[in-house]
Amino acid sequence: MGEAANGQDGLALARELRPDLILLDINMKGISGLETLKAIKEFDLDTRVLMLTVSDSEEDVISALRMGADGYLLKDMEPEDTLDCLNKAARGQLVISERLTHKSVATS
Repeated sequence: MGEAANGQDGLALARELRPDLILLDINMKGISGLETLKAIKEFDLDTRVLMLTVSDSEEDVISALRMGADGYLLKDMEPEDTLDCLNKAARGQLVISERLTHKSVATS
């Protein structure tokens, strides 16, 4: 298990630890969560990457999913719902906060 304060450190940890699941925020110091997501996907790790953020911007949701995020969760979710989504994501399911399901999330 690891924790990083910024995207650059997160990338180094991802390469070193090769975790099953990574949680990223959209807004991070240094490189953004989306840039970090893109770099992680370029590493070709067998890792599920979820965005966990306060941003409910449709543009952020669509961008993250198009860039390969395995889910998009909002930080204001109930803890039980967050845990349920994390478990589903770990089993390979795409997870999106219920509040965001009304937004257009076409990923193609």
